[in-house]
Amino acid sequence: VVVAAEDRVAQVRVRANSFVERVAVQQTGVAVGAGEVLAWVFSPQVLQAQQEWIAAMGWTGAMSDERLASRAREGLLLLGVDPRELAVIERTREPLRAVPLRAPMRGVVMRREAVLGMYATPETLLYEVAALDRVWATASVDVRDLPRVRRGTPATLRLEGATREASVTWVEPVASLETRTARVRVELANPDGALRPGAVGTLELRATQPEGGDTLRVPRDAVIDTGAAQYVFVDRGGGVFEPRAVRLGDLDPDGYAVREGLRAGEAVVTRGAFLLDAESRLRATLSRAGGAP
Repeated sequence: VVVAAEDRVAQVRVRANSFVERVAVQQTGVAVGAGEVLAWVFSPQVLQAQQEWIAAMGWTGAMSDERLASRAREGLLLLGVDPRELAVIERTREPLRAVPLRAPMRGVVMRREAVLGMYATPETLLYEVAALDRVWATASVDVRDLPRVRRGTPATLRLEGATREASVTWVEPVASLETRTARVRVELANPDGALRPGAVGTLELRATQPEGGDTLRVPRDAVIDTGAAQYVFVDRGGGVFEPRAVRLGDLDPDGYAVREGLRAGEAVVTRGAFLLDAESRLRATLSRAGGAP
């Protein structure tokens, strides 16, 4: 799934209780430039702060008056008034009744909550803007494959007939108990905006050999565990089965990882291994007793 990069998303809120007096961007999906006006809001607190700054600028002579005017201007900046509006106020010496809310970055409007006449507080989300020149693609990986996936693992995103090359930048540290999967993420440049959040494709990972050298796995029911050792029956052909001691690693739904004792390509007995083991023990017992056939 393609999603907007979380570090490229910005929320637009007021910093003082306000009323939305005009809405410029009225729908989601609209591309906006950095500094573009999204809406205009009226705030009694901001209006009063403007009037205090204008009054302070009218006082002359004393150094303390200059500091007062500077502090009043700084207060307006802290209330979210853009320097472009401050330049207009300073030139005209007139307060702005409605102050513009501007887009903090170039991107696409992902959420729009601003409605004409609504009352907004600093907790109210008015807009959410996402820069889509760089996006993320996430996929779910089964826990048994996670040991072979790490940061830097090469990946290919196949989406709508096109392919994009990338590499894994993040592997979720906690797997889901319900699905037994964990998410992985790749980062993709998207200068043309062709990768749209919400699009679904296929992410192919060129997984590497897991750390520790686990290259072979055998089914769980192929392993005979005597308590002192573990071994499997290797099919030598012609009905001959060789008991082979092995050193095993981790166990997952595919079986045990084999660290020593087997080579790639050797066939082992799975179902019925316990019957072969029982026959082998019987023959060994009979042999020691001198009664082997």
